Amino acid sequence: MTEKKDEHSAKPHAPGPHVDPARGPIRPPRPAIGLPLSADGRYALPAGNPCEGCDHCCRYVTIEIATPRSKLDFDNIRWYVLHQSVSVLCTWDGDWMVQFDTPCAWLKDGRCSHYALRPEICRDYDPAECERYCTVPAEKILIRDEKDLERYLEERKARAAKRRKSRPKAGRRAEARTAKAAG
Repeated sequence: MTEKKDEHSAKPHAPGPHVDPARGPIRPPRPAIGLPLSADGRYALPAGNPCEGCDHCCRYVTIEIATPRSKLDFDNIRWYVLHQSVSVLCTWDGDWMVQFDTPCAWLKDGRCSHYALRPEICRDYDPAECERYCTVPAEKILIRDEKDLERYLEERKARAAKRRKSRPKAGRRAEARTAKAAG
């Protein structure tokens, strides 16, 4: 009998890494059953400590990057995701990030061992923003490896072709003349 791997992070005594390279970044534990769903599509925060049993935000670091537009930008993304435990994502607000799945050195047994001294970014974090209480993924786009990047680029290319095809021909000619005159 094989044990099913659980991708949720609030298992401080679980063996092995908290990132499965084949499946990408970990997800936070699910919220408690019975929490009401609010109008904005999030679960209501429970009474007491909403972070109880969850250490998800302590297990990764994200760094914002410029929105990729050129071949070089996408080649850089390829380079990022060729590294173990690194992914690239785009938030629902359109912010692009590199995510490094690596736990905080102060995380011990699922809790912060220096809570009173924790960095400002930790103090400012709003548990209501945690994936744990959302009903949709935290990211609009998630690129975990080269295959995800290739799939994203193919979909992007198809969307661009569809937009070009839907424009009137006269509009495309005028656009080309304007671009040629400007360039």
